[in-house]
Amino acid sequence: MHPSHLRPPSLLFAVALLTTACATADQPDQAGAPATETAATEPAAVTIDPAILDHPGRSEDDHYRDQGFKPLEVYAFFGLRPGMVVGDLMPGGGYNTVLLSQIVGEQGKVVAILRPGPGGDPERVARSRERFEQRMAEFALANVQIVDDPSALPDDALDLLLTVRNYHDLGEQDQRLAALPAFLRILKPGGTFAVVDAYTDKTDERDESVHRINDELAKREITSAGFEFVAASDLLANPDDTYDFDGRERAGVRGATQDAPIHRYFIHRWVHAYRKPAQ
Repeated sequence: MHPSHLRPPSLLFAVALLTTACATADQPDQAGAPATETAATEPAAVTIDPAILDHPGRSEDDHYRDQGFKPLEVYAFFGLRPGMVVGDLMPGGGYNTVLLSQIVGEQGKVVAILRPGPGGDPERVARSRERFEQRMAEFALANVQIVDDPSALPDDALDLLLTVRNYHDLGEQDQRLAALPAFLRILKPGGTFAVVDAYTDKTDERDESVHRINDELAKREITSAGFEFVAASDLLANPDDTYDFDGRERAGVRGATQDAPIHRYFIHRWVHAYRKPAQ
């Protein structure tokens, strides 16, 4: 069944929420999304040029992934626009980093944050950074900065922090809660924490066996850390997903023993926008 708490996306409404400082998360309007305390001038809808998808370095797999992730619509929902300073938290192979770089343009910057926090095997960290730097060099992205973790950034550094299918990877609940204050710190007041992850109907803890986490559980944790919930979208919902398979890899890759019934680019993902309170 399609989870009933996920609402259809409305770009105008979502962007208005993301760019209006007087919005509150505890006064639902008729559509069930957060409302503003006072009327505000509705901004123009965010429009993202489809040409960002045509960077010559992008692969055939990247273009196939576009069909499942819908980057133009997802980024527009989060209010991404030229000139922003955007963090790409745990960027993987840089799929989002490349596209974010095209959107923010010469006047903006993308900070690829390789890990959620300091620590870990120094040699492994160095190898991870080297691989990512080589990958980004292939695209010649002058506006991308690479840092090891949030501790490398000053307070109030980012307009928007994006993480895609990584929230569950922060660890068990105590580890997730311990990581969140750093994300809050590096966002500017009023900045957006944009979170996408794979959905599960298991509500008490992440389902690590299939690399998923429940959206309502994540919302409780993120808001407990001081973020304000802004809006949810069902842009990446898939009612055919049964939530009982990993969906990250095909058979024979990374120990997978059988093909997932739905390709990993199309499994059900929840999409949440949060805001750092204005000070």
